[in-house]
Amino acid sequence: MPDNPHRTRHAVSYLRVASSSKDDPNAIDRQREICQSLAHTCGLTIVREYVDIGRPARLPQQSQLQLLLDDLKRLCDAAFVIVPDYARLARDLAQMDNVTQQIRAAGAEVATPSSARTAATFEQKQSESTDEEVPND
Repeated sequence: MPDNPHRTRHAVSYLRVASSSKDDPNAIDRQREICQSLAHTCGLTIVREYVDIGRPARLPQQSQLQLLLDDLKRLCDAAFVIVPDYARLARDLAQMDNVTQQIRAAGAEVATPSSARTAATFEQKQSESTDEEVPND
């Protein structure tokens, strides 16, 4: 299958609430806004959205997360999986490692608001240290 030339600017988003939507009817909308804002800030286009409602962070019960992982491998059309926070993907390190490995194996990376801030801070510090290391002639 030919690689999608727009893939590097494409993302999918994953939203999840453990309780029913009756408990907090705006929870998914808030998560969606966070993901859309991050996509906009990073110049990404969300091509698909996956939503698990009333699902705990246990992969066997997260049918939409399973579909997302399958679609990433099958379609190869997104470079990022945007989530409002890592807790949407998993509640323990073993599942987090499993899910992130599957995402990376499909050629994508996880993006959260906190990871974007961390990357921006790192890039800024790298730039500052490079500026300091340049000798003055």
